[in-house]
Amino acid sequence: MLDLRHDRHYMQIMKDLRILVVDDNASFCASVERALHAEGYTHVRTASDGFQALESVREERPDLVLLDLYLPGMDGLHLLTAIHKIDKSIPVMMLTCEADEECINAAASLGAADYLVKPLKLSSLISSLEAHL
Repeated sequence: MLDLRHDRHYMQIMKDLRILVVDDNASFCASVERALHAEGYTHVRTASDGFQALESVREERPDLVLLDLYLPGMDGLHLLTAIHKIDKSIPVMMLTCEADEECINAAASLGAADYLVKPLKLSSLISSLEAHL
């Protein structure tokens, strides 16, 4: 497989991508944001609930959303549906502690691009993220 991480054009494209991290755990959001910045993703936003996330999706149209399953006010599956009503082309990756097969299947049937279980390795997150961008 061709590794493009050192290609200037590839890196510029990656820097221009908009990523939204939606999780009610502020320290998790901050950790993911720092890790993505370290990988060259400069346009990373966070939201702590579904309503804040929807506002961000409407205003900024992220290139990818990293979404927790359990959120205050609106759960991740409802938010996934709402995001795809706004723009079906936005890949949404679920990042959650819930490893339940029923939740995984529900997310997949609603169009989740991937489903990663916390705690997760940064390398797994980056690999999956790059595969869906």
